[in-house]
Amino acid sequence: MQRDIGLAECGALARVEGGIPLLVFVTKANNRNVAFLDQGSDSQRIDLGRLMVAPEIFRRSSEHITGSVAALMMRIGRAEHDIVIMRFCARHNHSPSKTNRTTRKIGRKLMRNFGLAAVMAASLTLPAQADDTKLRMATIAPSLGASITMATFANVVNENVEGVEIEVAAGGAATLHQLEVGRGNLEMAMTSPVIYNLMSGGKAMYAKEADAPNSAQNVRLLMWFPWGPYHFAVRGGSDIEVLDDLEGTTVFLGPQGGGAYNGAKGWIEATTGLVAGEDFEAIAANWQTGFQAFLDGKVDMYVNGCLDPCGQFIQFTETEEVRFLAPAEPFAGGIDEWLGPFRYRDQIQPGQYDGQLNDGAIDSWNTAVGIAVSADVDEETVYNLTKAFWDNLDQVTSDAPWARALNVSFAAENRGMIELHSGAARYYREAGVIE
Repeated sequence: MQRDIGLAECGALARVEGGIPLLVFVTKANNRNVAFLDQGSDSQRIDLGRLMVAPEIFRRSSEHITGSVAALMMRIGRAEHDIVIMRFCARHNHSPSKTNRTTRKIGRKLMRNFGLAAVMAASLTLPAQADDTKLRMATIAPSLGASITMATFANVVNENVEGVEIEVAAGGAATLHQLEVGRGNLEMAMTSPVIYNLMSGGKAMYAKEADAPNSAQNVRLLMWFPWGPYHFAVRGGSDIEVLDDLEGTTVFLGPQGGGAYNGAKGWIEATTGLVAGEDFEAIAANWQTGFQAFLDGKVDMYVNGCLDPCGQFIQFTETEEVRFLAPAEPFAGGIDEWLGPFRYRDQIQPGQYDGQLNDGAIDSWNTAVGIAVSADVDEETVYNLTKAFWDNLDQVTSDAPWARALNVSFAAENRGMIELHSGAARYYREAGVIE
């Protein structure tokens, strides 16, 4: 790592050469109110306390932010494996344009709805106490709701559990992260009932990983949480009114080959009979470029599963109207067979966004993902992590409305082959949600 010094009035940024993944540290903060505008007195040092994991939805507009706050972006790596870091700092511009005012409004709303200052950003106060137990957590692209939920978990734990420090790296594939937990190279990562079952059986993406079945035996569950209902979004002026109208269109369903893509593709085919690649075009893009394509009007529909309100649609509806689509007959015969044991019916409620045109609930579907933890982490530690999160979740729900969807009973439900870690199970028994 090297240091880039003297970036105008914004001090210094850390940089990683060659696209090497950067660990973004989420550590204890003495003050939960992160002061992004305080530049500090020493311009010749890297102040990690003002770096933050940030959604790539800022990418389009960060260069236009003027007035009292500027945002500098750093992108590490390529495609959906990027790590995105943002730093806020003071800056001056005496000619704010309409674009600048809109950008500041977006920033304020994102800060309010995501609780970025106190939740996802997680102050990077270094160094940690030498005797802290350090737990390495990996998660997916930082703009996605599941990644934000995991960063929130880490922040709440780090603020409320003495002697434990969770280090979070955002970016990469959950399937690989889960395998690395089993191999002992990570302590925590994202899981799902499907990918754990596949790893346990050495199937699909794990077929060439000879150690996958044995590694799965070292992976346990700390909690489940909702991925978020799938949003099939079009512009307000689009003549696409239901998913059955997609024939001949160009859409973004998620990164091809990933679980989100396969799920969105399967839902459309199961409910409308339309097949991606035959009846409509599904572009090959990562999450960043897929959303950018929607912003630029290059695709007719954009799909994202997230807990409302989510940042992509907050940004989009600041300047345009959006309509979320359902199939003409969303729960026709056979759909429950497609949903299977790990997907479930859900709805997108009206009034989630200022520019949302739907005046009634939109039928969609959802699934569960979770935080996996190594079986090597001792019972007492995992018990303390689990208890701290659920006992202190109210610290973030006022600033992050999406967090209200998190539920302790949902967290402990039996899904697939993965077993609860003994420490998590101990807490859930005390909470009365399992026997």
